[in-house]
Amino acid sequence: MRKTIACIFLLILASACHLRVKERRSPWEPRFRRPARYDRPPRLRQSNDEVDKRLARYQARREARLEKMPESVSSPNLKDFQDVVKALDWCYRRAIVKRADKILQDYKAQTDKVRIMTFEDPAVLEAAQFEVEYRKHGAGGSVFVKVKRREGFKGLLAVSFPPGTYGRPYVAPIDEDLYGDWPPARRGNNAGTPKSQDLVFLAARIAWLDPDVNEVELRFPVSCGRFHKGEPRPGDRFLLVRFEEKEPISRLAIEVCALSNYTLNHAAAQMAIWIVRDKLTWRQYINKKRSLGPSMTFETARVITDDDAIDAADLLIDAGIDPRTLEFYATSSR
Repeated sequence: MRKTIACIFLLILASACHLRVKERRSPWEPRFRRPARYDRPPRLRQSNDEVDKRLARYQARREARLEKMPESVSSPNLKDFQDVVKALDWCYRRAIVKRADKILQDYKAQTDKVRIMTFEDPAVLEAAQFEVEYRKHGAGGSVFVKVKRREGFKGLLAVSFPPGTYGRPYVAPIDEDLYGDWPPARRGNNAGTPKSQDLVFLAARIAWLDPDVNEVELRFPVSCGRFHKGEPRPGDRFLLVRFEEKEPISRLAIEVCALSNYTLNHAAAQMAIWIVRDKLTWRQYINKKRSLGPSMTFETARVITDDDAIDAADLLIDAGIDPRTLEFYATSSR
């Protein structure tokens, strides 16, 4: 009996010591070893030859879109307000931005008073003011752009927000003639400071104001423009900017806006934007995911997974960007 009691006591003491050792374990010590596949970049779905063929078809697809252009777009009645707006919308939905810009140039050359313009056109200073604000909806969020008619500007008015538009944080004082004298909703890490997040528009819109309408509000789906910056907060304000035409991110944003009207994978689009604009590496992506957890998309509130990096590569190829030249996929080609 005494031997039994002694054995039980020794077992209890050993288990207590074991638990105590567990409590003293360093918080930085991993609880389990991650599979080796998490340490390697994702492999492209296609071989090198298949990627080359798809990239070669990029220009052919652009030319095919131009061939399918209806007469109302190829030669619109530039004196008809509605025809010009419809032609711009048709081009934006099919990633033919250069043609849309040419239509606007021809329209300005043939009209006395410009009533159709992009948000960055100097003529917009005489016609409208903007308020650009980020708002939450459920688990996601979007950017809302309010276009206000200026006093003294009468008649029809249309302001376009072409593919390749993004919002950068509002930092006062800015151009008060265009954005009015309104400060950011709050001042902190995500309001008017270098830590604020850029938001890339995933769709193109045109604000149409009838003569009796003084303001209109548009909603834009967005994605993060910078991988290493935090999420914006509701009420944060932004200034509108357009990517330079020669930049790869511009081609990607144009292609994304065209897909947004059909079936856009928001998670893949988010990954592609990070990879191109921030020159993101696989190691940076994995390290942030391990320390802060997975990211989510704004519009669909979907968790971004490692597999979305493969879909992002397909999106880059559709935009005429070779993923094999990017460091993220540097060792993943076959």
